[in-house]
Amino acid sequence: MTKDQRDEMTVSLALFMEPSTASWGERFTLEFMVVLLFVGAFMSLGATFWLPPFVLILVVHVGVVVWFYHLRTFNFNRFDLRFLMIPAAILLIDIWSSFPSVPPYYDRAYHLQISNRILDRWTWEPYHQGIPYSFRPELMSGIAAVELAWSGETYIVRSTPFLALVGTAWMLQHLSEQITTKARALFPPTIFLLFPIVLEFGRTMLLDVLIVGSLLCVVVFWIKQDEDSTPRSWFKIGLIAGCCGLVKYPYFYIGPWLGILLLYERTRLETKLVLAGWSVPTVLFLIRNTINQQDPLGPMNSQITGTYLSATSEFGLYTIDVFIEDFIAQWPVALFIFALLGTILIQKEHRPILFKTWVLLLPAFVLFAFVLDFGWVRYSTPWLALLSLGIPSMMQSHRLFHERLQSKAVVAVGAVVMLCMLSMTQAMMTDENLGGVSGVDVLKRSQDHAELFVGVGDVLPDGSILLAGNDITVGLYATNEAYRFGPSTDPVADSILVVDGTHVFTHTSMNRFSFELNWTYLLGSPMTPLADVSTENVNGYVWEVDPSRLDERRWWLENPGAVNGTGGQSADMVWLGEEATFSWPDNTAPHLIVRYDGPLPNAGVFNALLSEEHPDVLCRTLESCSELERSTHYDEQWLMWGVLA
Repeated sequence: MTKDQRDEMTVSLALFMEPSTASWGERFTLEFMVVLLFVGAFMSLGATFWLPPFVLILVVHVGVVVWFYHLRTFNFNRFDLRFLMIPAAILLIDIWSSFPSVPPYYDRAYHLQISNRILDRWTWEPYHQGIPYSFRPELMSGIAAVELAWSGETYIVRSTPFLALVGTAWMLQHLSEQITTKARALFPPTIFLLFPIVLEFGRTMLLDVLIVGSLLCVVVFWIKQDEDSTPRSWFKIGLIAGCCGLVKYPYFYIGPWLGILLLYERTRLETKLVLAGWSVPTVLFLIRNTINQQDPLGPMNSQITGTYLSATSEFGLYTIDVFIEDFIAQWPVALFIFALLGTILIQKEHRPILFKTWVLLLPAFVLFAFVLDFGWVRYSTPWLALLSLGIPSMMQSHRLFHERLQSKAVVAVGAVVMLCMLSMTQAMMTDENLGGVSGVDVLKRSQDHAELFVGVGDVLPDGSILLAGNDITVGLYATNEAYRFGPSTDPVADSILVVDGTHVFTHTSMNRFSFELNWTYLLGSPMTPLADVSTENVNGYVWEVDPSRLDERRWWLENPGAVNGTGGQSADMVWLGEEATFSWPDNTAPHLIVRYDGPLPNAGVFNALLSEEHPDVLCRTLESCSELERSTHYDEQWLMWGVLA
């Protein structure tokens, strides 16, 4: 035993001493991610093949019980307590950070819409990116569906992102224990939890953390095949590889790529078993697409098209320079250098592990770093996890320093790592997202809008078809069928016709389209005010489609009148400034006139129209409006709505 090893044993806690055999905790944490993946795959694929939700939930619970029954053969011991440090660290981060409490929006809301469809709570699917059906990966949504079934909630999920993050960190801990001591193996998962991208998105329904855990799961079980290789275990690796594709479509390559790699170190039998396991979820996925979209590749077509355009043209602005800059920005400089040097040192004693880890993810790295012209920094989460594995190697001082300097070097290296970790913790304490916005502000704004969107659902009648800019998010919170405005010069009217819309929702902040703030366009669209759902901090408005105005709209657009003075016309609606007049087309007349203040029509008009007796509503019928003389109201600004007489 060397002096360095004796020193390490002296400072090590009993918590990290080597157990003689595999324990309950080791087995549980090793298989935890596998169970999550299989649950998500079964829930998402089973729902497609007409299994009712109660059957899906029942089978999942039976499966989990069987798994725990299997674990009874392993003994729990005190060394397993080291695995509690990961969930404890996550819970500690939650105390300081606001991001885990941010309500789900956009893609996160999309995944929860899928979860609710799995539970048969509704069947409609959003139009998104020009695709008239749901195309996001559904495995994460399958896991969340189990939680929603238990909680009865529609849009609140807390356990699913937490379990995905815990399982991912445990897989990183297991992989790290293959190349270093159990004490040092805690550094990579702990640092992974403190990356800014993980702090912000790690506890959400986004897929980037779960795909890291899925990939590490394949790597860890592949490495462990050197200890205990059976046909069943190789088939299971194939199943996990197939689940990687169900988590994020680009990673469907994992199964075939692993099969190719196995040809260089194993017999053809292992390759066949891996491909057989991979083909089970993959073939079911292709069959599902054929049934639902009449296209085996249906949900992946948009990504395939984007990849082709990126490879053959300048499709976007996400270059390799941006990729590297975003990646490095996640690290304190000293820690990044440590991780790079440590990764180089790993090959001295663990070259096969290093090879398996990086070569398995090489195609994905090439795709996201060099091929795709679009992307986000969170797509780099797998490489952040892998590079963090190099940090423990730099803490093994006997590789770098003379024996007489080793004890001092251990202290120095440990101090540098801790300082770097504290700098990352400081980023957590400031609680700012990647755009530099306070997490508290993000939470407050998101909660305000979530309350607004829930209010939309409270006023909509059953069977409504809603149009909204943020259709996916609004539809989730309102629990109502919702679609996005389509690209058009007349988006409200044209979208109503496309989806047979019955209601429209607009809001003045976090809105997707500029016309949602254009009151002259909105008041001239074929709809009438239904409800002001504004809250204390945000404003939102629900409109009801007016079929008669929709039918007459083309006529009004083709036969405009003439404004004399300051004002304008939007289909059947005219606004007049002071002293302005309007010459109505033949066979038309105003049936509604409202007085307004300000340079242009605004939300005050909306609320005036909601009131049965509002002083600014001058008339509501053809007869009463015909009695009004504009000449006696030249000092007022008017809004007038016409009708074919």
